[in-house]
Amino acid sequence: IYGSKKENSFLPLDGQQRLTTLFLLHWYAAIIESIPQEEYMPLLKKFKYETRISSREFCESLISNPVKITNQDQSLQNEIINSSWFFLFWKKDPTIDAMLRMIDSIHKLFYNTESIWTKLTGNNCLIDFYHVNLEDIGLTDDLYIKMNARGKLLSSFENFKAIFEKHINDNNWENSTEH
Repeated sequence: IYGSKKENSFLPLDGQQRLTTLFLLHWYAAIIESIPQEEYMPLLKKFKYETRISSREFCESLISNPVKITNQDQSLQNEIINSSWFFLFWKKDPTIDAMLRMIDSIHKLFYNTESIWTKLTGNNCLIDFYHVNLEDIGLTDDLYIKMNARGKLLSSFENFKAIFEKHINDNNWENSTEH
């Protein structure tokens, strides 16, 4: 997951789908274990979609409205779509459609998982992140664009090259040479 830290927020440049899946997994864990809203709401309200208003509103509605989970074969997607708070135009939003499908996948995979909320939020949390602030090492969104073209992390040489290119551009070296 790549991005920048601004004030008390992390703004992802890449990895939105992974973060959305983690958000939905936390939501599911809270619902399946009947965690009180006042316990999970502060955590889940930190997740926000800024690019699509409909996605942001869906996430806010999802965590604010109860969804009843009765059995493992249940389609939570249908349960949510048939809820009074669900706007039918949300079905046309590709992000929301993907989230609904992911909720059903999470449900199938984790329905019988014990203490999933504690495993996700407790002292021995199963999820860790390695965070490198791109600005601290003098890199910008260009690094992500170069990296994402192949879908792999850049090597040490490629990182050096990106830093060096930035230095050349920042100091206008190309403008001071003859062609």
